[in-house]
Amino acid sequence: MPMPSASPRHWYRVAALADGQPTTADLYIFDVIGKSFWDEEAVSATKFLADVQALPASVTTIRLHIASPGGNPFDAVAIANTLRNEVRSNARRIEVSIDGLAASAASIIAMAGDVVRMADNGLFMIHESWAWAMGNKREARHIAEMLESIDRSAIATYRWHSALPEDEIAALMEAVTWMDAETAKAKGFIDEVVPGVAVAARFRPDAVAMLGAVPDAYRERVAALVKAEDTPPADDADPEPAPTPAPAPETESPPAEDPVAPAAVIRACLAAGFPALAEPLVATTVTQAQLDARLTRARETAALCKAAKLDTLAAGYVQADVPIATVQAQLTELRARLAGAEIDPSLAPDTGRAPVRIDAAAIYARHNSPQPVGGPTR
Repeated sequence: MPMPSASPRHWYRVAALADGQPTTADLYIFDVIGKSFWDEEAVSATKFLADVQALPASVTTIRLHIASPGGNPFDAVAIANTLRNEVRSNARRIEVSIDGLAASAASIIAMAGDVVRMADNGLFMIHESWAWAMGNKREARHIAEMLESIDRSAIATYRWHSALPEDEIAALMEAVTWMDAETAKAKGFIDEVVPGVAVAARFRPDAVAMLGAVPDAYRERVAALVKAEDTPPADDADPEPAPTPAPAPETESPPAEDPVAPAAVIRACLAAGFPALAEPLVATTVTQAQLDARLTRARETAALCKAAKLDTLAAGYVQADVPIATVQAQLTELRARLAGAEIDPSLAPDTGRAPVRIDAAAIYARHNSPQPVGGPTR
């Protein structure tokens, strides 16, 4: 949220000097960027531009504070260009402070600063753009061309600060690169590392889940940014006293276990190393016992795939929640077939027959039901 304590929501506050003429303005991007299904009131480029244009002419310095998981790249580029234009047209200085997380589109906005400072406990993440696509081959090509254009724009924006060559930045984006403050400074994305403070959880669980797999070293930091479900405001009127419950009959079943809050599900999946499980589990709601059992099966499945040296199959098995016994049986068959492909004593040398090739993915697809659900991650 731009101003967590403000209602209605504002994107800035002005700090006035003793003479009443404000010379600095603090702007906050503490939310998803661009309107989305997460939040219809998230930081849009249109609203941001209107608020910047409304600043008093006496403002000479804009201090932009960022703590955001990212969002719409088009809004991000427009916001970055708006701030750069303030430098050129109004001779204003832009000071960026990354107070917690500048991920994805938020990292693009950070590049608009004349100086970019980052808290020593903050994180910076860059990646290639992605989109869900549906349609024929012409529409798919159009989406691919659009994503390439967005990536080129992002690279040009990162080079406002970083002196890295374009191909190196492109490689970092392709690899989905997470950086702490010192690494971000070494690569030229920020200028200064400043002492950080404890950051309160700010982001919706589904927004953080879209970041995809988080490196082990940073999982706790990212999980700490997940806020609990919003609590509706209390009414002014005193609530009516709750009726006294009737005594339960002796034969009544024990009360059902309460579902785990989405924020807790996200944290558990991140900590266990299975971020892709968070979204479906949040969507269906699970109890603590169900969550624990699902994560236990996921760990056992991943361990079996690693032992069989077929790690690439783990994600599909885990996502589809294939029973452990089925996983064991299929991995055993795959290993046996792969071993036969390496050495087949039934074939005489120089027979002219084509070598035996085993398609592990095809075997997996044929035997596994239901099929794993695919899709881009972030």
